[in-house]
Amino acid sequence: MYVLLLACSENNLSMLEKGEESASKIEILPDRYHYGEQPTGSAVQTIFSLRNSGTASVNIDSIRIMGSDSFAILSPLPTSLAAEAVEPIEVLYTSEGVWQEGVMEIESSDTSNPLLQVPLYGDVPRGALLLSPNPLNFGFVPVESISIESIEIRNVGGDMVNLENIFIDNPVFDAPQAPTFPLSLLPSESLQIPVRFRPDTEDTFTGSLWLQSSIGSHMTPLMGTSEETVIEEEEEDPCLDPNLEFAQHPEAKLRVNGLGAPITAEYAGTGAGYTNELWLAYPSSIQIAVGHHTPEGTTVSLGI
Repeated sequence: MYVLLLACSENNLSMLEKGEESASKIEILPDRYHYGEQPTGSAVQTIFSLRNSGTASVNIDSIRIMGSDSFAILSPLPTSLAAEAVEPIEVLYTSEGVWQEGVMEIESSDTSNPLLQVPLYGDVPRGALLLSPNPLNFGFVPVESISIESIEIRNVGGDMVNLENIFIDNPVFDAPQAPTFPLSLLPSESLQIPVRFRPDTEDTFTGSLWLQSSIGSHMTPLMGTSEETVIEEEEEDPCLDPNLEFAQHPEAKLRVNGLGAPITAEYAGTGAGYTNELWLAYPSSIQIAVGHHTPEGTTVSLGI
């Protein structure tokens, strides 16, 4: 009898311990991330999904990135996760021209994995050139006048790049002050190429500046006009503010952090003098309301 009671006690204790271990369990997807080869100075962001797949809430003590300043957390950090809850963690990688390696550490009250580590990696192309501005637009230049603008050639890669020559395919554009080729650009070095636009007739001109280098061909479109802009008066659209083009009308951005949650919009009415239309533009086009026509309190489903 005593042995039987002791055995039952041990079984109960074992079941309790097992239940405690599975009560809270956090996991993250992806569990590691490589941002790839990004040009120096560029920035890329990704969203990780932090999830509690257990049956009890878990406290999040800290979320930090160790090992590299090239990675940064952008989103607000949660302090707890309910059972089956999912929280997005947005991380930004800024390329600094060399290989980067860091670790996102998530410290929590999850007894099975109190310190969750997510490896992060980022690299830079071995050879990469950035031409800017791209395209180069001279705008309006009168006939027989001259306009000079510069194109910057920057080595945003991790290796030296040899510049071999440049070529412009329209004679109204030229580069009389271009440096003597070939020459080399070290990582993060840049070079300015002055480009001249000399229209000889009234017209709109386009061309291209081509750069040949040891890693391939690169092109920047060139454009300019010598024709005066003619502004035609148009009839006023009574549905639009006459002082504001349609493309300039204000837009609202709605960010939804929940996954798989249905979203609805309720029309609350209008006091505007114009008849305004309210649309969802992205990820799908849905008309929500038309001012002075849609009844107040109308609810429209925007999907999941």
